[in-house]
Amino acid sequence: MEYKFVFQAVPEQEELFRQVSQGLEKLTEMYSREKLPGLWKVTDRLNRAQEGKAPISSGRRNFRRVMALVDWLLGIFALIPAVQSPRELGTLLAVGAAAFGVGAGMLWVLLPRTLGVLSLLISLPLIMGSLGNPDQLGNLLGLGVLLLLLGLAVLFSKFRRKENPYERAARDLLSHARDFQRDTQAEALLFLPEGIGYTVPEGVELSEPGLLDYGKLEAMVETADLWLMVAEQKGMILQKQEFQGDPDGFRTFLQEKGVRIIPA
Repeated sequence: MEYKFVFQAVPEQEELFRQVSQGLEKLTEMYSREKLPGLWKVTDRLNRAQEGKAPISSGRRNFRRVMALVDWLLGIFALIPAVQSPRELGTLLAVGAAAFGVGAGMLWVLLPRTLGVLSLLISLPLIMGSLGNPDQLGNLLGLGVLLLLLGLAVLFSKFRRKENPYERAARDLLSHARDFQRDTQAEALLFLPEGIGYTVPEGVELSEPGLLDYGKLEAMVETADLWLMVAEQKGMILQKQEFQGDPDGFRTFLQEKGVRIIPA
C-alpha cells in the first residue's frame, strides 16, 4: 500500500496562511508539553477554572465602559484649570492626573477607537487656544500635545496589528513551500511501507536517493486543507487536494508507523 501527494503550486490564500499558523502553534504546544509537563498541568487547571466562570454580562461591560469614559473626561476637566494654576490647584492636578490615567488605561482596553477619536478632537482646541493666546492659555499646550500623541498612538495601534511569531513563521514556510520540489524536480511524494520517497520525471536522477525512515518523522499536523510534515527540524506543506488515496487509511497507516498526528 502506498499513499501519494502529487505536487501542485501552493496558492497564496489567507485561509491557508491561517491554517499553517494554527498548525505551527499546535506543534509548538506539543513540544512545550513534552519539555514542561508540570507547567502545562497548572496551565490546564487554570484554563478549566476560567472556563467554569460565568461570562461578563453585556450590562456590566457597558457599565465599565461608561465609568471609564466618565473617569477619563472628569480627569481632563480637572486638568484644564489645574495645569493653568498648578501651585494653587496642586491637589486638583494630582486627582485629575490620576483619573485621566486610570480612565485612559481602561478605555484603551474597552473602547480604544473612542479614546483615540476623542483625544484628537479635544487636543485640537487646546493646542490652537494655547498658541493663539499664550499669555492666558499657554500652559494648556502640554495637555493638548499629550492628548494628540495619545490619540495617534491609540489609533495607530488599533489599525496596525502586529504579527505573532506563528504568523511570521507561517508566512516564511508558505513562501518556501515548494523549495523541495524545485530543488529535486520531484513530481510526487510517496508514503511507502518501508519509508518516504519521491518520484521525478523520466531521465532525471534522484538527487537524494533512499527513503526517509518514519522514525525521523517527528509529527504530521493536520488542518482542514493541509498536512504539515515535520522531519529533522524541517517542515513541508502538503495539500489535501494533492493527495491520492484513502484519507482514513492514510491516518491509520501513519499511526501504525508510530507517527504522531496533531489535529489543528
